[in-house]
Amino acid sequence: MQSTKQPILNLLTYLIKKSSKNYCFPSQKSILIILRSQYSCKISRRTLNRHLKKLEDGKYIKRIRRISRGPDNRPRFASTIYFIKKRVFCWLKRQAEFLRVIGFEVRTAFVDQNKSAWVKSQAEKVQDRPLSTQDTLANLRKLQDSLVG
Repeated sequence: MQSTKQPILNLLTYLIKKSSKNYCFPSQKSILIILRSQYSCKISRRTLNRHLKKLEDGKYIKRIRRISRGPDNRPRFASTIYFIKKRVFCWLKRQAEFLRVIGFEVRTAFVDQNKSAWVKSQAEKVQDRPLSTQDTLANLRKLQDSLVG
């Protein structure tokens, strides 16, 4: 999976989890704004469509276009519905397991209200057990290799 596709999958997974449904329907404009602000990933709408098509062809997501008819009987396009396939959750699970192996603690539950408390507790744990520079670089290399491969 390429590096630009990972933020898109992360974004769609987050929106689905946040909505408590098995789908989400952000507009492409919203997706591009979130990718720029949260993932520092500046791509064009055309590039986004290419990535979404490749993710759909790779059986990672399913898209359903919503089209209705306007008063003048012309088609009006609504936002697309996105579904995440089981393959993505298997991939995310493998990533979480790898992070646990190299020493990161990964939460299995997704709770927004406790996010700041959880981040503080993780920062305290990291301060309690300092790693050497070599260990940190080795962990980062392992993480980078897993995300690329």
